[in-house]
Amino acid sequence: MRFVFLLARRYLFAGRKTHFVNLITGVSFLGVFAGTAALIVVLSVYNGLEDLTRSMYSHFHPELLIRSVEGKYLNTDSLSPMWTSDKRVLKYSYTLEENALVRCREREEVAVLKGVDDQFTEVTGLGQQMSYGKYGFFDDFGMSYGVVGQELGVQLQVKLQDVQTGVEVILPRRGATFDPIMPEKSLARGNLLVAGLFNVQPEINRKYVLVSEEWMRELIKLPKGWSSRVEIKLIPEADPDEIRMEWGQRLGPSFEVADRIRQEQAIYKIFQSEKWWTFALLLLIVGVASLSLIGSLSMLVLEKQKEIKILRQMGAERSKITAIFLLSGVGVSVVGALAGVTTGASLVWLQMKYGWLKLGNESAQFIVESYPVRVALNDALVVFLSVVAIGLLSSLYPALQAGKEA
Repeated sequence: MRFVFLLARRYLFAGRKTHFVNLITGVSFLGVFAGTAALIVVLSVYNGLEDLTRSMYSHFHPELLIRSVEGKYLNTDSLSPMWTSDKRVLKYSYTLEENALVRCREREEVAVLKGVDDQFTEVTGLGQQMSYGKYGFFDDFGMSYGVVGQELGVQLQVKLQDVQTGVEVILPRRGATFDPIMPEKSLARGNLLVAGLFNVQPEINRKYVLVSEEWMRELIKLPKGWSSRVEIKLIPEADPDEIRMEWGQRLGPSFEVADRIRQEQAIYKIFQSEKWWTFALLLLIVGVASLSLIGSLSMLVLEKQKEIKILRQMGAERSKITAIFLLSGVGVSVVGALAGVTTGASLVWLQMKYGWLKLGNESAQFIVESYPVRVALNDALVVFLSVVAIGLLSSLYPALQAGKEA
């Protein structure tokens, strides 16, 4: 088998008598090289954007979230030993969520009213994401405050800490039936001043109004010991996915234990879908470039007819002759793929270090200045194996023909 590799390497790297064969082989190599490098760079951009999105959501979504599947609320008193006695849990917070109409003077918007306790900012770090004003729900005089998402605050044109222009929240009263004659009886109303605006991510900013859990519990007449969800922060060494599966089995199908990806599953599915559709498109381009290997290898077989006959006379089997030309063709894909992966990874590293490719000009305001990128080892391995597989398929027909004609 050793002489098969030696001859394959000689045919791969040695010069051909026909310069046109060298040209076609060079075109094949460049196509594989450029396509592989492009695949690594593009997939790295998708990885970087996903990491950026995940970091943005991490200031609002906890590492783990427990919520009821069968109803709006869960009994935290009966379930609390699960997280209070687990040493892997660093902090936990009880929150309430209800859809509400938020009104400020003549403007009104539908939003999610979220009641949070004192531990919420410790679990999520939202207190450090204030763009205007401050994070807090009561002042020294006992006045109730809310914290509004930045986009929602702009739409409502709220004024911070203005006692004359607060916001009114209107939501269905818990357990009340709608009375068409006196509809007000089925609604709960509350008034708040605005302490500040938070800025996490546009979708969240235009959707949420945060209030004190105590104030909201009193507004909707919900007894203590019941919450919409339990939001949990783990110690750095803990594995969220392992705990999610463990708690999910203990709680059963009536409850959902969700990590950050499952809390915004639709967004991450879109990222993955776009990423792999782009991968398939670029791989198709690599496949088209690899088709020139058929012509290159076919002409190489014609050029080496005399050597093939000599090998046959020396006792070489047809399968070994097929293997020689197959390895010669695959070698082009392997070398091109290795060079492409190395070049693509180097470009990504340079972007991570120096940020040469900017998202916009200096006057534009983005969350980050340059494109976020990250090379994933699994992506690099998939790209390399896919490109080599295409090279193998492209080289198969000429190599088989060489074995048959030997």
